[in-house]
Amino acid sequence: MDLNQKPGKLANEVAESILSAIFGPDLIGCQITPDVIAPLIQQALEAHAKKEETVNSLFVQVLEKVQLIATPPERSQVNDAAHLAAILGERADAILQITSQTLKAWEKLKSSDENRGGS
Repeated sequence: MDLNQKPGKLANEVAESILSAIFGPDLIGCQITPDVIAPLIQQALEAHAKKEETVNSLFVQVLEKVQLIATPPERSQVNDAAHLAAILGERADAILQITSQTLKAWEKLKSSDENRGGS
């Protein structure tokens, strides 16, 4: 976020709450206005929202792939029991690959967040 950009209502409310917690509700002795702190809070909120968007996107991609794999094959695509077993084996392998890739992506996201000191 550009620190000159106007922060949202939530960022302003949090900034005011922080200053009130430190200096009391009347802010006597406080030489910093919520307008100074709010852009920093807005920046943190936007970073968190971006992470949540990444996690949600990853989750939707996994669900779409699992749904595709879970859809039964057309009867015309299955010749016999051995062929069905081969199809199911391929699908189980695909599920393993999808979940492994998802867990790696999650660990990478979690690690990068921990390295930044985030939650």
